[in-house]
Amino acid sequence: MKMLQLRIWLEQIEPLIWRRFLMPAHATFGELSHVIQIVMGWANYHLHEFYIDEQKIGMKDEDSPSDVKNENRIRLGPRLKTPGTKFRYLYDFGDDWEHSLALEAILDGDGQPQCLIGERACPPEDSGGPNQYMEILAVWNRPKTRISKQMRELLDWLNPEFDPAHFNRNEVNSLLKELRRPG
Repeated sequence: MKMLQLRIWLEQIEPLIWRRFLMPAHATFGELSHVIQIVMGWANYHLHEFYIDEQKIGMKDEDSPSDVKNENRIRLGPRLKTPGTKFRYLYDFGDDWEHSLALEAILDGDGQPQCLIGERACPPEDSGGPNQYMEILAVWNRPKTRISKQMRELLDWLNPEFDPAHFNRNEVNSLLKELRRPG
């Protein structure tokens, strides 16, 4: 079975948050979105869209703009044929988490999505977007007495066990195994 080796990274965040993962070529963009949510560490609370070849591909319902193609009807393989192909994924239209993706290789495999490698934790849901998350990182290890009241409240809101440097590929792959095989 043909597998796509994809690399995804979160834009406007330093140090870089990224993953390399395998996805079946016959899967849909909707199935890819579920895998992205797992490999990146999002909770799938918000809307999303893909942008590829001047087209929008996303969740389609009666309120969707007419220019958005249904992600559950479009397969990856016909759109991702050539290594080096790049496209974007936008998650949470309020916080605007922009991800870039690149097709690195087309391989043979067993059809099971798998995370190969990655670095750093995904920002927490509803943490305010890239600019606010960068502010959080800038004050993460400072004594709370040396930061603004607003930032102190935001840090208090975060899970105390959150570690921005943490990434566990084995945990991600355990979650991916629970998915039914795409396609």
